[in-house]
Amino acid sequence: PPPVSGIAFADEDGNSGQPLAPLVLLAQASHQDVVTGVVLDDASTMVTSCLDGGVRAWRCDNTKKSEEAPHDLHLVSTVDLESPVTSLAAVPEEARVGPLENAAVVAGTYSGWLSAISVQGEVLSRWRAHVENEGIALPPAVRSLHISAPGALGESSYPTVFAGDGTGNIVAWSRPSNLDYERAVGDDSWALCRYFKGHVGAVVALTHERELDMLVSGAWDGTVRVWDVMAGESLYAIGGHTAYLGSVGLVGDTIVSDGCNDVVAAHKISE
Repeated sequence: PPPVSGIAFADEDGNSGQPLAPLVLLAQASHQDVVTGVVLDDASTMVTSCLDGGVRAWRCDNTKKSEEAPHDLHLVSTVDLESPVTSLAAVPEEARVGPLENAAVVAGTYSGWLSAISVQGEVLSRWRAHVENEGIALPPAVRSLHISAPGALGESSYPTVFAGDGTGNIVAWSRPSNLDYERAVGDDSWALCRYFKGHVGAVVALTHERELDMLVSGAWDGTVRVWDVMAGESLYAIGGHTAYLGSVGLVGDTIVSDGCNDVVAAHKISE
């Protein structure tokens, strides 16, 4: 069978987490190309992305757990972003303000654009993920995304969109009170607030811990990096995986990462 490229869990209230009981197949949906992202908006609504350029919202009305054959998911909406979708991130409820109001997901494409999309299939905001300024030129492909609630960058009342690219760069888009920042192409309500440089391979995983003021990234250079968000500086790098690191997560003050070398590593964040 082909490898799994995305997975998400939610409880009966729509809260994401880990499954606590044996999984039962309730419904299924198929794509014509590689699925690059799966996000649960609530317990019955799923948003998926695909290399065919589509972002689709699905709804399952049959929530009864059954051993019978699964039902097909009902297609709610489809958006064609006209470029392979290479990354998809959920917009948490607390981040649904400003340009992300009513947005369920932010999608990143191979051509280097970010789109905030509702379950109904409306593109609420669209802007270019990379900039060219003072010698900084980010390659177009968006390989990872993370959305943080307002306050991730100090006193900003805007949410923050962290985006990692194909050669190791990470940018943070928000709207700080100081508007003397590079404005986004497409939707100039976004401003480039931070630029993180240190990885030498595609950044394929991002997660942000607001209480610790840390951004954690994983890349295909085999390293996990921990960043000081406000300073925009790398605090330290963690090795131990092969080059093709898979995913990175934060559980409290512990970083959990995996790679294609059949190793899952856990690292405690020191004070």
